Amino acid sequence: MTNGQVLISECTYQKEVRVVSKELQHWRIVVRGTVQGVGFRPFVYRLAQNLKLNGRVYNNSTGVIIDLEGNTETLRRFLELLSNQKPPAANITELEKEILPLQHYQGFEIRKSAEKQALKLHVPADIATCADCEQEIFDQTDRRNDYPFTNCTNCGPRYTIIRDLPYDRPFTSMAEFQMCPECQREYENPLDRRFHAQPNACSRCGPSLNFVPLDGGICPQPPLEEVVRRLKEGQVIAVKGIGGFHLACNAENSRAVALLRERKKRTAKPFAIMVRNLEKAQEICDVSEAEAQILQSSERPVVLLRKKIECSVAEEVAPGLKYLGAMLPYSPLHHLLLEKSKMILVMTSANNSEEPILYRDEEVVEKAGHLTDGILTHNRKIERFCDDSVVSVVLDKPVLWRRSRGFVPRPLIVKENFEVPIFAAGGHFKNSFCLGRGNDLFLSPHIGDLENLESYQTYAEVYRHYQRLFEIKPEIAAHDLHPDYLATKYVQTLAGVKKLGAQHHEAHIASCVAEHRLNEPVIGVAFDGTGLGWDGNIWGGEFFIGDVKKFERAAHFKYLPLPGGEAAILHPAQMSLSFLWEVFGEEIYESGLSVLKHLGKAKTSALVKLIQAGINAPFTSSLGRIFDAVSVILNYRDQISYEGEAAIALEMLATGQKEKPYPFELQSGSESTVIDLKPAIEQIVKDLNQNISKDRIATRFHATIIEVVVAVCQKIEKAEGLKQVCLSGGCFMNRILLEGCYRRLTESGFEVYFNSQVPINDGGLAVGQALIANARKEQCV
Repeated sequence: MTNGQVLISECTYQKEVRVVSKELQHWRIVVRGTVQGVGFRPFVYRLAQNLKLNGRVYNNSTGVIIDLEGNTETLRRFLELLSNQKPPAANITELEKEILPLQHYQGFEIRKSAEKQALKLHVPADIATCADCEQEIFDQTDRRNDYPFTNCTNCGPRYTIIRDLPYDRPFTSMAEFQMCPECQREYENPLDRRFHAQPNACSRCGPSLNFVPLDGGICPQPPLEEVVRRLKEGQVIAVKGIGGFHLACNAENSRAVALLRERKKRTAKPFAIMVRNLEKAQEICDVSEAEAQILQSSERPVVLLRKKIECSVAEEVAPGLKYLGAMLPYSPLHHLLLEKSKMILVMTSANNSEEPILYRDEEVVEKAGHLTDGILTHNRKIERFCDDSVVSVVLDKPVLWRRSRGFVPRPLIVKENFEVPIFAAGGHFKNSFCLGRGNDLFLSPHIGDLENLESYQTYAEVYRHYQRLFEIKPEIAAHDLHPDYLATKYVQTLAGVKKLGAQHHEAHIASCVAEHRLNEPVIGVAFDGTGLGWDGNIWGGEFFIGDVKKFERAAHFKYLPLPGGEAAILHPAQMSLSFLWEVFGEEIYESGLSVLKHLGKAKTSALVKLIQAGINAPFTSSLGRIFDAVSVILNYRDQISYEGEAAIALEMLATGQKEKPYPFELQSGSESTVIDLKPAIEQIVKDLNQNISKDRIATRFHATIIEVVVAVCQKIEKAEGLKQVCLSGGCFMNRILLEGCYRRLTESGFEVYFNSQVPINDGGLAVGQALIANARKEQCV
């Protein structure tokens, strides 16, 4: 799961005439990308030694500089191996070579880094424990046996311990730990895999664990053993990881999970789990080859896996869902905890209601002390929080739901050149912002929903840190059109910066265009729950044509009132009533539908009056709200605990089997095509009254939306000749919808793209905003 492509300048070995020569030459190779803090220089040293090349390697402000002298045949071989055998955490984005006069170097050496200048190095992301370090912590003869902070140049914390650049130990939270003689020897030996591993340490000189009981008890034994004992008793423990604290409990203990839900006041939203290894994941879930690869990747994200029928994990972990969010251990502490406990553990972020993950010890006691029976902590400071990344796999491709630990701050490399530095503020929900410079887009870690002052302050803090870290001073700031979003308000506080509002769904499509480096105009299909449109209405079921310079709205779902406004998002029955009133009018009172019985005549009449009067009932074209409405019509629920819960329930109800779609209408409007689902709703109600199974109805409804997408795209193709289709927006987190649209469109001759390395939901909005602002600089004010 890497970003970007390796760009090689015209003068490199790939462009040269391949003539075998013994001529002695001096080559200077500049390597750009994520090449600092990942063992790149010692790798270069070993490679040069093996090939008997003389010269030197060092870091400077642009990347890694390699001076080599040898015959041209061997130098070409070096370049080939440099790309093919680089360290696993390295990400080479560009190689540049020039031929210089001979210096007659004697041997090969690693030189001290050059002084920090205009910074262009990519900051390394946190890397999951490598196989070598894992073996050491379980080897009773090794000096790092059972040591929970073991790492090397191929693994360990990076971004989360960095205070400043260059990435050297004095500028990290490891500065206070003086290496013992043995660790120092490893650190200074170019042939050792711990050469210049900045977090290098052992039990004699490095960080140590501490357990803090919060139930009035004492800790009579080593911290890890005490935590294992308490977890086995069904307690909830806060565990300090790489980028923040988790709340952990035994995932196979229903009472323990219920206790965590009660304390966290999280009634239905699923928890992530951590399993010891791939084999354990395969015991409880179906794991494809692609899913296994991502589970074991150096990023170690949470991966959405389909539960097996016989699954030992408590139902309370993911109530009513067919999938579990599972991850493998990514730190030595996690490896030791899972091995010693022999458990599957819930590992959910220690935070409150979509706020960023807690990462300071004092914060955990103050804000999460009531959630946990004790805290397993340590004395290595986390400088920057970084929540777990989340990935699903569709059509054997990763689909990022959250891009955070393991990925950030690695940039997305795009074909556009940001000659003017740009800040893109992102959205309101699942917020992540980005900074653009050159061909790089630096996405922030997942920050969460910007619903309160604390989230806003965290957002501002991370923005200032990113500015310092990458030395980017934006001249343009892009933001969502919604004036009340806190990210939009933050942009308005920035002085001396030109500003541009980017429409929410345009930004979704632009993010997909950016990731896939598309050049031609596209058909954009943007489906989600909420986004302010050009006309002041709430959009979310949109079809566009064009490119990042200018999109036109080609089609959308018919506007319906949303009684109660944004508050109705967590009360989906109100949207279902709006839908039914649109279709049946006064006849709904005689329909006998369960949703109306549950609402009652008084509430139904009050909501109808809101709709008729147009009071607090803004119009919406949102497919997310349509999914909510159909879900509630099938299975009534007055209130949900998180946005998307009702839509997810509809997906879980559907079988994914082939079913005939319901009828719908495409109405040609003056400016765009309007999609009317009235015939579909009429038929759904008939099917309910005829006792057709709800899972079949849910499946047919999914087939209907897929057929709508195909029909609209075919209509656009006929009129505009466009063949490339981009799918983006939170509704495409629905596997049935994404896979169905992809397959049907591909069968119909379209080239189909969807977000993979950029979050497909609002976490990817900033990427699209940045591209739009860069393409429309003349519109900035």
